[in-house]
Amino acid sequence: MTVRPAAPLDAEAVLPLALVKQQVRVTSSDDDVLLEQLRLTALSQIERVCGRSLQRRAWTVTFDRFADTARLPIGPVSSVTGVSYLDAAGAAQAVLSADWRLSGDVLRAASVWPFARGEVTVTVTAGWLDAKAEAPELVTAALMLVAHWYQNREAVVTGTIATALPLAVDALISTHRAPVIG
Repeated sequence: MTVRPAAPLDAEAVLPLALVKQQVRVTSSDDDVLLEQLRLTALSQIERVCGRSLQRRAWTVTFDRFADTARLPIGPVSSVTGVSYLDAAGAAQAVLSADWRLSGDVLRAASVWPFARGEVTVTVTAGWLDAKAEAPELVTAALMLVAHWYQNREAVVTGTIATALPLAVDALISTHRAPVIG
């Protein structure tokens, strides 16, 4: 299974640069490009770890085959806009919206899925309209990651005692992780 955003994340809308600069206590614009890169990386990492989209946008989920039920690995799901598959002849076919049901983040056939020779592609719209209001823990976790990476620009820090920042980030994002089934 693969999950890919069909639209890019608008990092400024999810986590404004002004808030990032306040977190890292920077007032000049000298490091804006670096901070923007760290912000995008932190937001992308949180989306991957949690299986949650920090902004409502289109995603493409590809499964190896149809299953009786399929939990969509990105959320919160607002809609499924398309389901397609490769038929026995290898031709792409669309599944009519009347032939499937969405319940939360679970997709199932209205009766029976068609025979698919190859992969099944589901196009889904998922994410929060305002992550700062709807998932503030995740925005805070992103701020913490940006600050940590900004202050520790190398992979190894010598002469210090290790800190528990990863545990703090894990605690903030753990309640938003999508459950793994199967």
